[in-house]
Amino acid sequence: MKMKKISMYSMFIVMIGALFVAGCGDDNTEMTNSQPIIDRVIVPEQVKAGEKVKLEVVAHDPDGDKLTYKWKVSMGTVNAAGVWTVPAEATSANVLVHVNDGVNSSVVSSKISVEILPPSGPIVPKGMVSIPAGEFQMGSDDPRLEGFTKLADERPAHTVYVDAFSMDEHEVTNFEYQQFVRANPSWQKDKIEERFHAGDYLKNWTGNAYPSGKTRHPVVYVSWYAAMAYAQWQGKRLPTEAEWEYAARGGLSGKAYPWGDEFKLIEKYIEWTGDTTKVGQYRPNGYGLYDMAGNVWEWCLDEYNKDFYSTSPRENPFSGANGLDWVVNNFIDVKSDRVLRGGSWHDRVMRVAYRSWKEPTKTYLDTGFRCVKDQ
Repeated sequence: MKMKKISMYSMFIVMIGALFVAGCGDDNTEMTNSQPIIDRVIVPEQVKAGEKVKLEVVAHDPDGDKLTYKWKVSMGTVNAAGVWTVPAEATSANVLVHVNDGVNSSVVSSKISVEILPPSGPIVPKGMVSIPAGEFQMGSDDPRLEGFTKLADERPAHTVYVDAFSMDEHEVTNFEYQQFVRANPSWQKDKIEERFHAGDYLKNWTGNAYPSGKTRHPVVYVSWYAAMAYAQWQGKRLPTEAEWEYAARGGLSGKAYPWGDEFKLIEKYIEWTGDTTKVGQYRPNGYGLYDMAGNVWEWCLDEYNKDFYSTSPRENPFSGANGLDWVVNNFIDVKSDRVLRGGSWHDRVMRVAYRSWKEPTKTYLDTGFRCVKDQ
């Protein structure tokens, strides 16, 4: 039979015909002619390598009535219940399908050959947003102020390219962080090593319990080390400073805020409540990201360097002597100041280009984080 090419990350229907008839049942000609004819095998959408998925066979009888048949036997990577283990790499798979029409004892057997192809696009993890690769103007030469002196570390504005990545649609919440500390006792409030915080780690928590009524508020009083540990536990990492600013701009070019240039629109994106607010409560930016300004400051992966923009590489810039991979894999050995972005309810810094920093051990009432994942 001719091989079919299908993407293993989307719904596919493999059209097949009866290639041969197995001699299961008697030799009665009428019985043989009444055997069902296999039309296709249906595979669920969004299947992933290594995953076990239930296949379905659709067939029809000689009168043209369409019927769905249950699996009786199978071979190869499909078990007797019709469960298929998706290959980890592009490969050919031979599947022997046996179905019974439920009335006659005769069985039809058909053999198909399919090629499993890599995904045609990124599969974005639940709760994350896909950020496309692209260029943007990082930093700012804009003279406008927001109650603060224009800092030289935002200059010069320069062209940066970043690869595609996925980003958490909102900041990590108290509930999400609670799952982490329960699974990782060494990062609990009463057990964390002193070298990973400056004294106020999870200050507003009681043991492993976050403040009442703040399930979906961003977690605060977390050090950079703790944020890195959480990200690693999730199979993610913290964003680079360039990734954060690119994502925060939401596709807008050269604007002062994540939503544009008008400060008066702020109430649609953040509200001054004197405290954190629930994540996802206000409008997202152009990429579908919530609270990219004004809820809590967000830790980034980079070392803070006030002069970095003068020497920044054009593609996927990262500030740090040992490189991004080293920092991700050896974060407990990091000692230098780390970048913070996004402003908070506490100090109201909204400009998307504004840079801040703290020692990696610092924990504050207005500092949290979100994660990214490479595509």
